[in-house]
Amino acid sequence: MRKLILVVLFMILAVSMLFGEGLGVNAQTIKKMSRTDMK
Repeated sequence: MRKLILVVLFMILAVSMLFGEGLGVNAQTIKKMSRTDMK
């Protein structure tokens, strides 16, 4: 049970690291997507 929690925490950490590296690009794409959704 504890192993599962550790794996989940590690996955979240890895994902956050990846998002942190490409934050600028992701922010731009999200803005574009939100604009298209508003239309």
